Amino acid sequence: MASPKPWKVANSQLLHDGQPWLSLHGETVQLPDGREVAPYYRIDMRDFAIVHATTRTDDVLVLNLYRHGPRRIELALPGGLIDDGETPLEAAERELMEETGYRAANWRTLGSYVMNSNYGCGRCHVFMASEAEQIAKPDSGDLEDAELLLMSSHDLLCAVGEGRVGVIGHAAAIAMVTATKAGFPVTDCL
Repeated sequence: MASPKPWKVANSQLLHDGQPWLSLHGETVQLPDGREVAPYYRIDMRDFAIVHATTRTDDVLVLNLYRHGPRRIELALPGGLIDDGETPLEAAERELMEETGYRAANWRTLGSYVMNSNYGCGRCHVFMASEAEQIAKPDSGDLEDAELLLMSSHDLLCAVGEGRVGVIGHAAAIAMVTATKAGFPVTDCL
């Protein structure tokens, strides 16, 4: 079997500009065998950070809030968009503080990942933080009201299995931290 080859973008046209949130492009792509596909859609969205943060007693900081994408109240990890000029880590630290009022002493990246293999949809930067302590009241300024919960890692992993964490980036971050704590650290592979 032949090794895969990248596709080439022959043309890209902006179809919708919904900045700063998203833009939609229609592309003409050339496949390695010479065929052209048009339109092939690409969705550009802002990158964001997700933080799996634990306290000194190893409780995980979790938000219980309404998410309009899945249209339900569910559990999520702190996180949000990366502002212009910010590094992913700076955004993660800021979002943790805004959404929970906590600051963590130790930070570790678990990588960055595209949210949709066909359309893009921004990169998710996943962080693991520990020894978090509350130093302020949460003040996210977000549209949704969030209830801050402290959960054990076991209960949070069970919540993923029960479908109470409905966004793949959050479920993946929880699974990655669980694997890391079980002795299979994904960052050893980075």
